[in-house]
Amino acid sequence: MSTYDDASLIYYPSGYKASKAYSLKPTDGSGDLTFTRASTATRVNAAGLIEDVAANVPRLDNSQGGCSTLLLEPQRTNLIPYSEDFSNAFWVKTSVTVTTSTVVSPDGLQGSYKLIPDNGTGGNRSISNNYTSLTGLHTHTCFAKKGEYNYLMLRTRNSISAGVMFDLANGTLSVNLTSPVYVSSKIENYGNGWYRCSITLDPSQADTVGQLYISMSVGITGSEGSSFNGDGTSGVYIWGAQLEAGSYPTSYIPTSGVAVTRVADNASVTTPAGVTQITETFGNGSTNVITSIPATYTASLGNIQSIIMI
Repeated sequence: MSTYDDASLIYYPSGYKASKAYSLKPTDGSGDLTFTRASTATRVNAAGLIEDVAANVPRLDNSQGGCSTLLLEPQRTNLIPYSEDFSNAFWVKTSVTVTTSTVVSPDGLQGSYKLIPDNGTGGNRSISNNYTSLTGLHTHTCFAKKGEYNYLMLRTRNSISAGVMFDLANGTLSVNLTSPVYVSSKIENYGNGWYRCSITLDPSQADTVGQLYISMSVGITGSEGSSFNGDGTSGVYIWGAQLEAGSYPTSYIPTSGVAVTRVADNASVTTPAGVTQITETFGNGSTNVITSIPATYTASLGNIQSIIMI
């Protein structure tokens, strides 16, 4: 017998409509997943571009490479009110300039900015903003692309400092400033020279508990920690900044004046009679096997590649 014959329900991300994700089996619609998300969200489409998805529409996401996955995420809020407008006064500019750019951003538009350290040596040379009274881990992310310089640094300017240098030519990173505030970091390739750089921080470890003075600086050599140089014309390209409470980065949440919340995704279905095992397979190749069978199955969060009920 084949998996298809043995299974009571088979789901692979393919067809969908508002509030529904179609299963391969059964074919009468009784196995289709009911989907909810009471807000808009973003996904990476088949062309590799970030795009908006309407409320209650499933996100078939292509950020994992290979086949599409059903992207299910928890509720998160982008605390940065101007995620793309780096010229706004929200972003405190210290010995840097930001200029609009014609370089195509990860959404396929010309929305990126060039971050240019002023002519001179030393100093912070950054754009930044100070947050206080934060609780729990927070993750700061930004999309970046190399320009004349190859490095972007995400760091905290408050004591005690933490900072990670991201190599935008090779897609690697190094922790240049480590402290108890630093938790983890990651760099992800989004194509066309763009990388999403992320650093997860613990504000409870700051000298002023709850403070994160998030900052972005340009690196020339990649070895910088808190002192940066520039020539007044060279820089790197940036787009789509995010600060969210959580131990890992989630999909991009665009903002244009206020913090924005993406509500949690939920996909569920009545479990067919007689099912004794449910296997969820994720985009990274990992699996989750469920043997305590619920009357109504709710899919786990993550990039779902398949759901098989036997």
